[in-house]
Amino acid sequence: MKKRERPRCRISEIISWIQGNRHCYLMLYWIFYLAAFFLLEMRDGEYYQIECSLDKKIPFAEEFVIPYVSWFGLLAGALFWSMFCCKKDFLRLAFVMFTGNTICLGIYLIAPNGIDLRPEAVPDNLCGWLVGLLYQADTPTNVCPSIHVSSSVAVALAGWKSELLRGRKTFRILLYIWVALICLSTMFIKQHSIVDVFWGIVVSICLFAILCLTEKFWDASAKKFQDFRGN
Repeated sequence: MKKRERPRCRISEIISWIQGNRHCYLMLYWIFYLAAFFLLEMRDGEYYQIECSLDKKIPFAEEFVIPYVSWFGLLAGALFWSMFCCKKDFLRLAFVMFTGNTICLGIYLIAPNGIDLRPEAVPDNLCGWLVGLLYQADTPTNVCPSIHVSSSVAVALAGWKSELLRGRKTFRILLYIWVALICLSTMFIKQHSIVDVFWGIVVSICLFAILCLTEKFWDASAKKFQDFRGN
């Protein structure tokens, strides 16, 4: 009988892949982000209260906690899929998302803000229990602009120009619906004001516009250089 071969150690292959795909080092950004976010969460002091009359017209709906927590899957899926499959898509997404997150953290540092929208009690069901856990884990501070919204919109915008999603119309539509539900969920479970959502969208749109203009400039410059060499 043949002896069963032992599985090869994949460590050298992983190291080799990392060396050949150095864009993956950008994922180390999350160490900075998590450290900065939790330090800001622990900070004491006065906060500017974000409020809008429209917030009172939005009902509390605990069911929206499901798309809210699906945000973690959206970010992980988009980042890892693009990191492994399309460097250009990954760099676009990382620029808009990571820069947007950093801008939001900077605003929280300079202008601490918070909301007072949470209900006194949540329904006694599974979704209500999840909302209660969320309320315990995440304080109603550092909310404007909403990182939950800005990073989700970053995924949608990157998907609009994605090479991985080229020709996948149905997939894109589902992605946009997913992102829309996440943005709405932040208001329906009273984690964010409509003001936070608006500015979270603005942050990502502005950064995506800068990205598109920069790419257009470099493409035009490269074309002119090629034409010059051809002459």
